[in-house]
Amino acid sequence: MELEKKLVKLRKQSGMSQLEVAEELSVSRQAISRWEVGSAVPSSDNLRLLSKLYHVSLDYLMDDTAEEPEQMSAQGQKAPEKQQPSMGKLGGVFAFVLLVGAILLFLVYDQGKEKESRPIRELQEEEVTMAPEEPFPIVGIQ
Repeated sequence: MELEKKLVKLRKQSGMSQLEVAEELSVSRQAISRWEVGSAVPSSDNLRLLSKLYHVSLDYLMDDTAEEPEQMSAQGQKAPEKQQPSMGKLGGVFAFVLLVGAILLFLVYDQGKEKESRPIRELQEEEVTMAPEEPFPIVGIQ
């Protein structure tokens, strides 16, 4: 079987659209279409990605006389996707401990300081001098 026919068959067995395959390989949908009609051939990198996506060997994709792959099920089920690692319980516990530690650090730091409290009226009555007592000398003007 020729490469383009294999690509169509494998994509349909996987239950994927051309757009979904294109997104997996980071190529355009039109590129997938050109590969499937035989007007273009995927690069070696894309062939490698296709073999991983469809769970077949590169030999199967490249060799027109290669036998059908045994990895694919007869029902054409889509291959299970890899799960992305998540924080899970351990990450949640770590975040909680970090938060409690930060709160305790703040409380200990805050209690160590002496607080000077003065009534607002006392602060308002306090005289603040904003102007200097003697004028600034102006240089260059006579």
